[in-house]
Amino acid sequence: MLACWPLGEERGDRVADAVGGREGRIINHATWMIGGPGFEADVPRFGDYDPTKDATRGHGLRFASDDLYDCRWKVTHRFPIPADARSGIYVARMEFTYEDKPRLYHCTFIVRRAPKRKKAPILFVCAANTWRAYSATPFAITPPSLAQVWGTGGIEKDSRGLPAYCLYRGHAAGQGTYQLGLRMPWPAAGPYVLYGGQTSYSHLARADRWPQTWLEAQGYDYDVISDVDLHRDPSVLRGYKTFMVVGHNEYWSREMYRGVEGYLRDGGNLLVLSGNTMGWRVSFNDDATVMECRKVDCPGNQMPPTRRGEAWHSHDGQRGGSQRESGMPGYRVIGLDIIGWNIQSNPKNFGPYVVEDASHFLFTTPEKSGLKNGDKFGWAEGAMPMANGHEMDIRPSTFAALQQEPTPEGAVMPTDLPGIVRIANGVLPWAEGGTPMDYFFRKIQPKTEQGGEMIYWERPDGGRVFNAGAIGSGWVLHVDERWAAVVRNVLAYFGVTKA
Repeated sequence: MLACWPLGEERGDRVADAVGGREGRIINHATWMIGGPGFEADVPRFGDYDPTKDATRGHGLRFASDDLYDCRWKVTHRFPIPADARSGIYVARMEFTYEDKPRLYHCTFIVRRAPKRKKAPILFVCAANTWRAYSATPFAITPPSLAQVWGTGGIEKDSRGLPAYCLYRGHAAGQGTYQLGLRMPWPAAGPYVLYGGQTSYSHLARADRWPQTWLEAQGYDYDVISDVDLHRDPSVLRGYKTFMVVGHNEYWSREMYRGVEGYLRDGGNLLVLSGNTMGWRVSFNDDATVMECRKVDCPGNQMPPTRRGEAWHSHDGQRGGSQRESGMPGYRVIGLDIIGWNIQSNPKNFGPYVVEDASHFLFTTPEKSGLKNGDKFGWAEGAMPMANGHEMDIRPSTFAALQQEPTPEGAVMPTDLPGIVRIANGVLPWAEGGTPMDYFFRKIQPKTEQGGEMIYWERPDGGRVFNAGAIGSGWVLHVDERWAAVVRNVLAYFGVTKA
């Protein structure tokens, strides 16, 4: 025997030899398979299995033919960011010709606040983790048209055999995707990429741009970071009057989650114009260049439930899967959690909000919204865009009311935390299609058109939260002045004035 690699390291790019001193080096970042019991990969979903206490568990290292996490491209062009550049979302536009047709390639990037520049009252986080999670075809040649629908699996038409996998699309040989490299192209994060066809809906960078352009038009001063920045340094939240979570901010690390918890405990204010917020748990390697997500026990999983023993992350050894089953449920921080998704390309699958408490100060102070109980808002008066569609969030008590099967063995149905007030309820026509689910990700058939819930919450642990509970809530700020007035009232109550 020349060498024997037991693969006990479970992280990093080196493997030790148990017999001959021939150390191995992993090329192209293969995936460490953590936590599975040695002879039976199934573990209780709501149990207390701990791989570190399992002396018989196996160790594995999975290779895929298309493993690529860092292009290692050489820098050929540099553009210095001016020292006085405003923080925000920017794009580099490159022109090229392909098949005798002019094309555009867009590289979206974020400029953070210069260290010597005074902090704005608002810190605005972009959902870059979600942008990367959906970037299945990083080497796709952009289509000729400016606005183009990119599906969950990216742009499929590519016969070149290049790596094309993401958290919604397996590797070429069928293995599930557990890790993604950040040093790769992200064309799906382009500013004109759509997801909804005739609805003109988008859930990636464009969804983040809607509330950003509204802040710009309204004259608010703000700083912008990515959620990777928040992961690297949660203390970045200090000193801001309001933290805005927008778009489709679905993928959260423990560092991000705990950072926002701490910010709220210290009296911070959280304004959420996002849906499916805090849906899946992710972790990162030491230099935050590889993102890990172990999807299991939910529609769209990349791992069969019978192999739940492989749900532990190699980066930190902690349980993966949904946030709510990884010890970090969204409702504890933002009051709501995801109910499901519908067909975002069908205009009939979208709806507005309905006012439930028009006397609430956020509808009246300092600006009168003009809304009355029963009024519909958050839409273009019966036409697109509408706030409620694709993915939206609800309270634990609403989950309990919708549940149609007994609570699974070993699981606990949570209850609303004290202080949450629902001021409006979203309308979502499930009869037109979609996948509504209970708190344990089991499909249900709602008897109502339950959409995302709009809440205001003064948290007992500190801090205040306004949550609109839908990805499209930022989309409609430009078309519904009554809804815009509500958001202005939220910002005013959170201590934010216009520049």
